[in-house]
Amino acid sequence: MSRGNERGKIFYDTADRLNYLSLLKDYHERYGILIHSFVLMNNHYHLIIETPKANLLIVLGGGQFIEQIKNMVKGKHLSGEIVGRTRILKQVLPGEIIRMVAERYGVNENSMYTRDLRENLPRRAAMYLVYKYTHLSNREAGKLFGGIHYSVLRKAFVRFEEELATNKSLSDIITALESHVKT
Repeated sequence: MSRGNERGKIFYDTADRLNYLSLLKDYHERYGILIHSFVLMNNHYHLIIETPKANLLIVLGGGQFIEQIKNMVKGKHLSGEIVGRTRILKQVLPGEIIRMVAERYGVNENSMYTRDLRENLPRRAAMYLVYKYTHLSNREAGKLFGGIHYSVLRKAFVRFEEELATNKSLSDIITALESHVKT
């Protein structure tokens, strides 16, 4: 549950509620969360989610989810207690991931931003990790990697996961990289 400061409104109209639901949809698509139920009232909401990928810290980490809600709705602020609780979680920056992947593969960081997706394994690995572990929206991550469409990013993520399932060497590399990224 989250509540507005001093029980103030966080949803003023239907548009605010639809924006919030759009954010939940994005998190469902991006992180694979399962939304079991939600209730949206003017001054608070209840949300019951499941994270089958055991990525709750990624989904709610760094306060990004709360910050996106604050930026999305017209209300002043959400509960300081909730914001304070989520601030203690580490936020992973896309640049850190890109530097780490470039170093692991011995390539120049600039090669991560070229549009050649299929032949650039380090770039695909970086895209996978940025998509999985940062709080960038799909659109923001697409822009980061040379302006690719956000739907292409999602498809590349799924293909990379399939490749990880069949390529043990690649899976070992990604697992090692993930150990430095996980919060």
